[in-house]
Formats: sequence, structure tokens, C-alpha cells
Amino acid sequence: MRLSSTDIYACQALGYLGIQPSGRWTGSEEISDATGVARPYLVRVLAMLSAVGIVSSKKASAGVTPSLGSLKRLRYATFCAPLTGRSRR
Repeated sequence: MRLSSTDIYACQALGYLGIQPSGRWTGSEEISDATGVARPYLVRVLAMLSAVGIVSSKKASAGVTPSLGSLKRLRYATFCAPLTGRSRR
């Protein structure tokens, strides 16, 4: 299976969020700086992750935090299928 740019950016964002202290709100600018993903595109990726419940978001400077108890159990199909329209097989 080939990963799209959106898939890769989502993985990078979730990877960065996964190394943050539990419950810490992280701004999109910080994630963009750390991952090298352009902030305007990253904001769209984070909005998609929020829409499917993988991250929680707050407007303004609060940022995002993982919604799941542990990112370690997150599987590719859990977040990439909703982002790219692929079915979870």
C-alpha cells in the first residue's frame, strides 16, 4: 500500500504528539516546526484527525492533544482510512 502525503503528515503529527507529556495541548505551529510540515496543510490534517476523534482540538493557542488513551495502539487504518476515504479492510 502506498502512503499519500496526507497519510505521512498525519503520521508525523501523531508521532510528535505521542512524545509529548500526556494531556499536554500542543499548538500547530510547534508541530509544524518540529515535523517540517507546512502549517497551513498541517492545520487541515489536524482538523481531519479531530473530525474522526483521534485528537481533540481547541481554537486559538491551546492546540491539539491525543484523544486516545495511548497512541501506541493506534493502527494505520484507524486514522488513514477516514483521511483518504479508503475502507478499513
